[in-house]
Amino acid sequence: MGSIARRGKKLYILWYDGHGKRRQEATAAKNERQAKAIILEREQEAQMIRDGRLVQAPGATDEQKRQRAITLRDLIAQFLGDVKDDPGYVSPRLHDLTEYRKQARSVFKRLSPALLDKPAASITRADMERLRDELAIAPVEVKPAPDAPKAKGRKRKALGAESICHTLNLVGKVYNWARKQDRIACATPTVGVEKERGKPVLDYLEKTEIGALVSHLDKHGPRLVEVMAHTVLYAGLRRGELYGLKWPAVDLAAARIDVLHSYEGPPKNGRKRHVPISPELVSMLRKWKAECPATPDALVFPVEWEGPALGSTLGSVPIAADATKAERRFHMGTRNDEQDLAALLVAAGIPKRVRAWHLLRHTYASHLVMAGVPLYTVGELLGHSSPEMTAIYAHLSPGHLAAEVARLDYSTPAPAGVTDINTARKRRSKSPKTRP
Repeated sequence: MGSIARRGKKLYILWYDGHGKRRQEATAAKNERQAKAIILEREQEAQMIRDGRLVQAPGATDEQKRQRAITLRDLIAQFLGDVKDDPGYVSPRLHDLTEYRKQARSVFKRLSPALLDKPAASITRADMERLRDELAIAPVEVKPAPDAPKAKGRKRKALGAESICHTLNLVGKVYNWARKQDRIACATPTVGVEKERGKPVLDYLEKTEIGALVSHLDKHGPRLVEVMAHTVLYAGLRRGELYGLKWPAVDLAAARIDVLHSYEGPPKNGRKRHVPISPELVSMLRKWKAECPATPDALVFPVEWEGPALGSTLGSVPIAADATKAERRFHMGTRNDEQDLAALLVAAGIPKRVRAWHLLRHTYASHLVMAGVPLYTVGELLGHSSPEMTAIYAHLSPGHLAAEVARLDYSTPAPAGVTDINTARKRRSKSPKTRP
């Protein structure tokens, strides 16, 4: 319900219109009862606009009518830059715009056609709550008839809390971006939708597992993967930061790595950082520098590659048109060139993990925390954008917590330096007196 304010002899009403904007109107009402009736009329009209039953309020401009007519599908296309001569959503914090849009498209596929074709300004919080509930429940599988053709594609599964939360947040981001760009004038429907927060997953290797992995890499693993794995274990770099690392950013004399790139762009969150490294990693990188294949970009971890395609390039170096398949080249790795660390983990007797390279980064951070390094310092070394991201490392291994709890002691210590006065007098009386 809106509110009423009296200014002088006039009664003003305040309410939220169909676009979620707060409105104020001077009325000709003679008393509060008449003002409340006007508020009720305005709020009913606003609800009709939100529900899509009213195209636009009376007196709307052409621009307001255009904003009311745009569908969520069209708004998403603008956000993703799929409209000609429209850059779409671009942020300096995105280190890989193409990959961001690719992942966003896969998320938007979760939205139903009915929701996508609905006017964006008419989508309500109730629609978002229905979307949340639908994503959490797998569709009922109906057994097809024997003569029916087999359906192609992958059947949708029920999503976890984290995936549902990510979907709603991305839809909300589209609305916030469009409103700032004056592409639409309505409230964000995801605001106020209750979401179950997914529990952060923290998986890391114990010291025995680290020893098994290092031993296996030393005997059977490719040299490139061995050095990359040690760099993550001792410096906590992300996969993109590994591939984008260049020798000028590695100061072996100062035992420091300057994280300046992730692939060919800036690091995640745009935060460059300086990571001190241990003598063990300095020694390994010094040996690797003598073995590392030379590249024009001075890459620390160039990926070996054979069979160049005509007209393609490796980084900033064009491939010769007459290059043969047997000619070996090296280039900056991409997501498609990820070394198969998961298979090496299994070969070393360690259960297979998802996101194997990020597992080593978690291992680096977890063992720092267990060694007593403050969470703030760990966050700075990892390049986290907020303390909340580092907080997951506060939950450490049961063995470590048990050792800390064992230090707890409730026994009352004997008071120090407290002596009974009668005992002190008897002691003085028995001691031999000395005269000057």
